[in-house]
Amino acid sequence: MFHGCPQCSELQGAGFSQTQVWAMCTLQPALLGRKWTSDTNAEKLQFLTCLLGLTLDDIAARPKLLTYSVSSFLGPRALFLYQTGAIEAPNTVMTPGLFGYINCSKMSFSKRFTAPSAFPSLVFDSAFIDHWKQRWELLRQHMKLSVETIAAHQDLLLTSLPDRLAPRWQLLSEIASVQADFKAEDHLTGLTTLSDQDFAALFEAGGKLH
Repeated sequence: MFHGCPQCSELQGAGFSQTQVWAMCTLQPALLGRKWTSDTNAEKLQFLTCLLGLTLDDIAARPKLLTYSVSSFLGPRALFLYQTGAIEAPNTVMTPGLFGYINCSKMSFSKRFTAPSAFPSLVFDSAFIDHWKQRWELLRQHMKLSVETIAAHQDLLLTSLPDRLAPRWQLLSEIASVQADFKAEDHLTGLTTLSDQDFAALFEAGGKLH
């Protein structure tokens, strides 16, 4: 089907196998309209492999990555996750549960990372970055949650930080300081989805968990 296709030859020249190239172009025909020896596309492959640490197999399994712009799509998202502390380094972006944020739609990305009242548009300004630095610091450093746990509990990314998540964790952390077996992941529902009344009902007057 793709025999003699110059774009396929260029992708093979970049290191992909013939089988991978055919599968990639079948899934993403738009790849056939690109010149893979151009500076822009060569930079894209460098970005994905050298900076994000993806292997050619990783890319071949997700060929749509090759259709995105580095400057306006892939780069800002990876930088956002790194700057805010979601990942320790750009080449750890393949962490389970987080990689999907790199190539999800703009609407999905906005829904996950934009607090509607404070950030009506997806703009990576200083306030936006600071907000997420504080959230990731609370979740990862103070609550000691793994990235996998956070990714599996989307409400942690959507619940208001100043109005609910932070004050509730402050209360729970006081209990954690005197209960050796306390684990934040056992109380994620209480932190995010319970009403104030139901959350209060979790505690006895003495401040102990039921």
